[in-house]
Order: sequence, then structure tokens, then C-alpha cells
Amino acid sequence: MKRKRSLEENQETEFSKKVLKTSGSLCLKLDEKIIALLNEVKVNTKKLKNVEDFVSKLKALLLSEDFEKGFKSNDIGKLKKMVPSYPCKEAFQFMKPLSMLISGSCRLGTALKMGLKVDVCVVIPKGCFDPKDYLNKRYLYKRAIYMAYIASFLSKKRYKSLIDSVQLEFERGIHVRPQLIIKPSGTKHCKSMERQFVICLKVQAENESFKLNRFGVHKNNIRPKNYEPTMLDDAENYPATPHYNSWVLLDLTSELHLQNLEKILEGQESIKDAILLLKIWLHQRQLDLGFGGFSGFIMTSFVVYLMLNGKLSELVFSYQIFQNVLSVLAQSDWSVRGITMSIMKEKESEALLEDFHSRFEVVFIDSSGCLNLCADMSKSTFEVVQQEAQLSLLMMNTSTECLFENLWMTSLPFARKYDEIFQIDFSGHMRRCPEPKKHLRDCIIDFCGNFLFAYLPRITKLLKSALHKRIKLLAVKNTVPASWSVNESPPLLKTSQVFGILLERPHCYSQVERGPIGNSQEAIEFQKLWGEKAELRRFQDGVTCEAVVWPSETCADKRTIVKRIIRHILLRHTSVIAEDMLFVTGCLDRFLHLPRQLTKKSAFTYATGEEEHSRIITSLDALSKDIRSIDDLPLKIDSVKGLSPVFCYSEVFPALPVVVGTRSTVDGNRLIPDINGPIPSFTPSMTVLCLLERSGKWPADRDICEALKLSFLARLKLILESKFGLLSAFNKDSLSVYKDGYVFRLLLGFTHEIGMSLMADKHDDAVAKQKDVNDSLALERLMVTTPCLISMLHGIYCQNSTYSSVCRLAKRWLASHLLLDNFYLDEMALQIIVASLYVNSAPFLSPCSSFTGFIRFLHLMATHDWVSLPLIVNFNDELKVRDYEEIINKFVKERSTLPVMFISTPVDRFSQMFTKRCPTTHILTRIATLANESLSNLLNQLENFEMKINAKNIFEPHSEVFDVVIHLNPDFCSRAHFALDIGPDVNMPKLCVNSSENKIPVYDYDLVLEYLQQLRANFNEFALFFYDVFGGKCIGVVWKPSAFNPITITTSHLTNRTVTVNEKEEMQLIPNVSSILKEFEKMSPRVVTSIDVRRLVSSNIAMTS
Repeated sequence: MKRKRSLEENQETEFSKKVLKTSGSLCLKLDEKIIALLNEVKVNTKKLKNVEDFVSKLKALLLSEDFEKGFKSNDIGKLKKMVPSYPCKEAFQFMKPLSMLISGSCRLGTALKMGLKVDVCVVIPKGCFDPKDYLNKRYLYKRAIYMAYIASFLSKKRYKSLIDSVQLEFERGIHVRPQLIIKPSGTKHCKSMERQFVICLKVQAENESFKLNRFGVHKNNIRPKNYEPTMLDDAENYPATPHYNSWVLLDLTSELHLQNLEKILEGQESIKDAILLLKIWLHQRQLDLGFGGFSGFIMTSFVVYLMLNGKLSELVFSYQIFQNVLSVLAQSDWSVRGITMSIMKEKESEALLEDFHSRFEVVFIDSSGCLNLCADMSKSTFEVVQQEAQLSLLMMNTSTECLFENLWMTSLPFARKYDEIFQIDFSGHMRRCPEPKKHLRDCIIDFCGNFLFAYLPRITKLLKSALHKRIKLLAVKNTVPASWSVNESPPLLKTSQVFGILLERPHCYSQVERGPIGNSQEAIEFQKLWGEKAELRRFQDGVTCEAVVWPSETCADKRTIVKRIIRHILLRHTSVIAEDMLFVTGCLDRFLHLPRQLTKKSAFTYATGEEEHSRIITSLDALSKDIRSIDDLPLKIDSVKGLSPVFCYSEVFPALPVVVGTRSTVDGNRLIPDINGPIPSFTPSMTVLCLLERSGKWPADRDICEALKLSFLARLKLILESKFGLLSAFNKDSLSVYKDGYVFRLLLGFTHEIGMSLMADKHDDAVAKQKDVNDSLALERLMVTTPCLISMLHGIYCQNSTYSSVCRLAKRWLASHLLLDNFYLDEMALQIIVASLYVNSAPFLSPCSSFTGFIRFLHLMATHDWVSLPLIVNFNDELKVRDYEEIINKFVKERSTLPVMFISTPVDRFSQMFTKRCPTTHILTRIATLANESLSNLLNQLENFEMKINAKNIFEPHSEVFDVVIHLNPDFCSRAHFALDIGPDVNMPKLCVNSSENKIPVYDYDLVLEYLQQLRANFNEFALFFYDVFGGKCIGVVWKPSAFNPITITTSHLTNRTVTVNEKEEMQLIPNVSSILKEFEKMSPRVVTSIDVRRLVSSNIAMTS
């Protein structure tokens, strides 16, 4: 054992040396920021003096004669209402406090300035207790009554000048250990940080009140009859009460342990700074909250433990100590091999640890050798801490630019951290099983009647055994302890618990759970776990094993497998039924669904659309194979690349294989819309780029090249029709091919033409030169940048299947607020932003669920500082450290000339092809505001978790921001079936799986979009126009305030303006609003039903550019 421990210590030391070695250059960059942070969070001398002055006044009150004489035995009944219920009726001998002193982090010099909580201990004399008060919660009862009297005494009006308010809360979330939260008078509205603090007042017995050996981990100090009077009093089989014992020991050993910490930390300023950094790190990750949390006190004790074992040096910088502590923590497993600060022989230490491990999930023994500092911590919580430590070390070793922000400045709330979030309400289980089994009953006794605390270890163990390969982590959400005033009763015990799961790729959505070989002992255990779901199954390798199968037809079905497993396993092994559980899983899927009227009558499988994306890509692959096999062209087609979002799984509603309808007329081998009849449902075409092989024989004249490309397309059309039997039709500059019910729009190009515009001789014509540059950039975007990005985004999807649903939800959300429009935000830019959640996932792991990914997208859009920070998306790690520095330096140097939204990728570092034109500052601000509102809405629902998540309201537009609303005729909205709420008379396309049509359907035909383009072409100088392409029922109009400024009369500005006379009797032009509104309706009378005018002049500056 000694040799094994020595080996582990050597491994930890080597790892620490490696970490410190690789972080040298990074430490130099972080020094300045860390020093500034430490100066900001340290408690300065002035604030400490204010704390000491207040505590001394408080001490004078509690040690005064008035305090002792004010206690009346008759008041105990009233005091009981203020604290938790205890089944005790023992007499209470009251005496004034023996002493009162500051404890905790403020005494150690490791307190954080922000939200400072000062721990103050009131020591109760030994004479207040009977020698046997350690039994049956009597000590906790008397302690609570004593505290209730202090609360009642300090709440008197006469002390209002000193104390603003007194409240009670559960210490560390322990329901039988209340403490006081005292706010000094004058701090509530005080802006000075030196005066803002609260006092956490605790009472504890004098050290010698009880013998410590009475609280061993195998001792029983709550008799079963105290829990249930009808139970038999079997002294030989009393269940151990290790948790109750530890709750009493907290008071008896805390001073000794604190003195030990204080002695070792004295003068160790670098160590104390590192502790501050570690406490901020814990708090930002919400690891220090509530019952069983990894508190700052535990972290401080761990740092001292490392010092005692020679694993830390005070001579290095605080960041290096911080990193070293995390490296040891990431490798340690206190659930398997605990640690102790008690000084004893190795054999005694091993025996002590073994005893503690038999009763607790996580073990860290304090200086006294009696108390487990992690007695309430679950193994799941410790695994979360380890996981966060490992992620932080990974960030530190990759040397990212945002390291400081990710470690200490970014909050990591529960909702954004985990892939699956669900809640179990145990109240129904408690009603259905009023008499728990013996093991659970013993645990309830140990946890002083708290069913949730007693039952959680069994639930987490059960879920882990069922989900073992599918998950990285199962976390239990710890919350801030509840508080109440002196006039209220304490809150009821919680009966529900929220869990979080980190999923493990690629096993998380596997349909088959392969178990042990049949007829083995492990197979019997497997059958016991899964029950009737377990079956013998022969696998491809010839082995017959136990297995569990979760049938799933679609990706949406696969995403529910974890949910189905949890429901099945809890129903089988507990009395928790489906109605007792709430899941976030799938709550956003409805926004990607097609209406049931469209899919229920066909054999077509759609769900959330991923399968349809795959069908389209498969169809393109087949078409690409046919095209590349053609040898009858003068130049061979070298590559066929999809350019539309569907080819990277990010089209909100991918094209459907449609049956040719009757709402059109025939024109050769294609259909065209009937001008006088109803419009056909919308069928999109998908853009495909066909690149010709390289050749030096292309002419230098661009017009001739365009003519040659058309002849190539004509030849390609003939071959596709004659050789492959595919329908095709010419467009202005492309060839539309109809295959498998889909329309592909083929563009022809060759890489040489990108530079042809720049090589052409335009002399000194600046306008023509700029046009050539723009044309060249457009060709580069079309033939180089877009295909590369589509390929990279497709790669992201292959590694992270949730990219598709997250990206499409982001688009649907933006469209619902009438902003999914290349006029306001380029669709490719949005796809890259969503991809950044997977490429730049730190400080999280990349999301494995659509809900978590969408939450993170909203947070990014709501909080990213586009003015000061570029968004660098490093696909495939192609950008190196030097590239990062070059991009950032250029961004800082040229910020004033760069677009509002700066996104840099390996294929577009500086040109900003997708953000140069849009969005504007005001549109980006609008998006950020909407994202913040939507994020708050979802997080509030998750925080309450009282019912199923309802996200519909975040997908509803805010029409009040528009000055004019143009209402549309739904009969002429070809995409009306995509709307969230559709009527029974909406035109539905007819779907087919295998198309045998002999005509190309009407495609890319949308009267509303054509009308929208006309509005922008004619009235862009007067207003902005907004529309939801997915079944929007109206067009929102916002007037541009600048357009209403009077201008000098010129012939070029007479259209849609009228003459007015100003104060100087000068004739000027102003917009003719009534004429403009009439033109809105005249442009497309079939599409427009009515116009609602709300404001004639815009007062909504935030929406305008």
C-alpha cells in the first residue's frame, strides 16, 4: 500500500511539473489581469475594520445582562415556530454566551470582498446541555432554540439603528442547522463596497460539551423509536447515524480545525491569493452551493493539506499554485481513496479512512480525525468538481486568448452546462410508499427525517448503472439554501430534485445496449436491472449476449432514448412514475416539425428533418456521380459541391419530394405558376456548383467565357436527359435538374475566372475598377469560400449531430422575430456563429442536446461584445497562435473601418464576406435584446421547473415595434404551412417518396418574397421591411427617421415626396406618407389584405439603420 501511494504521489508531482513548465509563457500574459482581479476581490483594511467594529457592537449586545435576563421559559413555544420541528421536550437551561468570535474565511484572510459573508460563532456554555443531549437530536434542538432567541432579541426595534434585518437560513442546506443572516444598518442602500457585508451568525457548543468518541462513524445517536414510536427497540441492531454525528461534530471540532488552518496559512500570501482564485473558480461554476457542495472552506482545507504534504510551494506565483491544486484535484478520487489532515501513523490512517469510506461516499477527514469535511458530498458532486478541474487544465494547456475570462469571469449556470436536464418529484412516491424499506428507513433516520437526502444516493446509483456508457457525468443540482424571516415558519423540506447529465458521444444515442454473455452471473444481474426489456441477441461477431433495444426510426426518436431509459429504470426499481418526472428533452422539437396534416397521410418520415437532409445529400451524391462520369464534354467536371444550407444540415425546413400539383400550367417539360389561379406550395431549389477542370485555353474576355459556360450547360442538359433520363431546364445562368423529387440548380464555374476581373484593363475608371473588385470577391465567395465553409460545417455535424437542430432552431427563432433575412444578417454568418458553440466550446464541453446548444446560442448573441472582441472560429485547428495574434492585432488597429460583426475563420480571416454589408449596429443590438429576453424566459422556467417548459412565447414576434403592419392574404403565402399556428384551410403540398413525374414542378416561387423585394427596391430610403419567411402573416415596416428630415428640392428626389414650406419660407421636400402607403397596396393587391398604420413618423430608433 505504501509503495502504491508513493507511486501515485510521484505521478501527481510529475504531472504538476509538466503543467507548470508548459504554462510559463502563459503566466506572464495573465499576471497583470490576475493581479488586478485579486486587488478587486481582496477584503481591504477599511472594510475589515468596519466588520470588526460591527461585530464588537454585536458582541456587546449578546454578552450583556439584558440578553440573559430577556430569556423566558414561556417563550420557547413561540421560538419553536421560528426553527425546524424537533421531536424533543427536554427542559432548556439558558445561559448567556461564553464568547463570540469571527471565524471562517474572514479570520483566515481568504474572504472575497464581493458579497462578503462574515462567519461569526457564538459559543454556548457547557452548562446549557445535559450530558446525553448528543442523543436524538436534543443538541440540535437546544442549539436551534438558542439561535431563535438571538434572532428574536436582535429583531427588536431598539436595535434598528445597528441592525437592518435578521433572517434565518439553513447552514450548508442542512435542514436541522439554522443560522442567522444579519444585515448591518446602512448597508442596504450603501454604494460603498467597504460597508457592504452580512453576518452569518452560528451558535456552537463549548468544545468539551460532549466526548468526540461518541460520534464515531459506526455509532448510533438517534434511536429508531425517536423516528417511529411503534418500532421495536433493538439495541443490538441500532443503525449507524454517521451524517447526524457529523452535523453535531461540525460544532465540536470547527475551532480546532480553524486554528490549525490559521497557523499554517499565516504569512503565506501567495497561497492565500491562490485560494481566492480557487474560490472564484468554484463560485462561477456553482460548485459551492447548497447541501453537499464543494465549499470554499473545503477548498481552503485541501490547499493546506497539499502544503502539509509538500505538494505546494509558497514561493511561486498564485496562478501556478492554482494550476497545481487543480491538477492534483483532477487526478484524486476521494470516493475511492480519501485524504486526511489528521496526523497519525500510516496504518492507523489507512484504517481510519477505510472506516469512513464504509459510511460516506466522499472522504476528507479534518485535523481532529473525527469529522469528514465531505460528509454530505455525493460522489456525483465530486465527479463534477473533477470534471471542471480537468476542463480548466485543458484550457490552460491550450493557451487560448479568453483563458482569464473562461476561468474566473464567466458564470457557468446549471442550465447551460448539461445536455439533459430533468426533475423528479418524490412526493408521489412518498404517498405511494408510506412505509419505506428498512435500508431507506435507516437512511431517513440518519438524515433526521429528510427523505430526499436519504433517497438521492440510491437514485443516482441506479441511474448511473443504467446509463453507464451513455453519460460522462450525472450531476445533482445544488441550490442556495432557503431563508425566512423571524415572523415566518421555516420552509417545508424539498421533495423534488433537478438532475443534469453530460452525454458521451457516440454511445449516448445508441439503440442497442449490449450486455454480458448469456448464462453468466453478470447476465443475471443485467436481467435484474432491465427486467422484461432484456433479451438474448446474436451480434455480428457471432457472440450471443444479453441486450436491451430502444427502437428509434428518426434522430428525434434517438434523442429520447436517455429519457426512456430513466423512466423505465425508475418505474421498475422504485415507485417513481412518468408523471413524477419532467424533462427538457425535446421541448423545442415542435418548432422544427411539419404540420401533422402534411405527414400523417403519407409513408413519409420527417420528424425534425435530419432524415430529409440525408435524403437530399444522398440524391446529390448520386447526381454528382453521374455528372463526374460524363466524358462527352470538352472539359471534364472536376468536382460537384453543394452550396445551400441543406448540404450542411442547417436548412430549417429542407426541400420535400413533392408531387406535381394542379395549381400550375405546363411549359415544355416544366410547370409554371398560373397567374390567375391559386399559387402552388413553395418548392425550393438547391444550389450546386460544378467546377470544370483546369485549362489554359480559356479566353481572357469575360463575356466570351460566359457564352462558353452556357454552351457547356446546354451540352450537359442533353447528356443528362439522354443518358440518365433526368428532367432539366435552362435558367438565366444555371441549369435546373429534377431528381428524386428535388430540384437542383447547377452553376458552372472555373477557378481562373476569379482573377479575370482584376486582370482586365479598365484604365483610370474608379467605378469600373471597384465593380471588378466586387465581382471578383463575389466569385471567390461563390467558388472558394462558401464550398469550404459548407464542407467544414458538414464536418461539424458529422462530429456533433446536434449542430443541425441547434442551427435550425437559431434560424427559426431569428425568423420568428422577422430578422432571418440576408438583408439584415447573412445566413452563412449565422451558421458560423452556431458552429462556434462547438469549435470554441470552452469553458463547456460541446453541446450534445439541441436545448443546451440553443441556450448557449442565445447567451452568445446576448452577451458577446462585438465592439471589442472578434469571433474567431478555428475550424479543424487550422489557425495557430501566430494567426490569432495577427487577427486580433488587425482587429484592434483597424476597428473603426471593420464591420460591426467581425467573424474570422481559416478561409475568411479578414475580408468579412458574410458580415461586411450586414448586420448594422441597430439590428445587432435588436438581436442581442431579443436574445437576452428569450434566454431569461427559458432560464426562469428552468429555475422554477413547476411544469413542462413552454418556449412558444420566445418564438412569437413583438409587433408593437412596427410603425406600419402590412397584413397578407394567406392564400398567396406559399409557405403558410411552416407557420407555428396554421388554419385548416392552409394549402399543403403533396409528398411522394419515389417521384415518377415527367414535369419539373414550380420552384422558388414565393409571391410574398417578390413583393418584399419590390418594397425594398422602391422604398428602401424611407423604411425598413421585416418578414418571417416561415409562414409570416404580415410584413412589419419601420420608418427611417433620417428620411423625414426636409431636403432641398431636386428632380431626383421628387418621387414619393411632397413640398412643404419651412419657417424661413423656403420650399423643401418631405416624404408623402399617404402616397407611400397607397403604393404599398397597389404593388400587389392580391397579396395585401389591409394596412395597419400605427405611427406616421418612427419613434423606434433601435430598429433603424
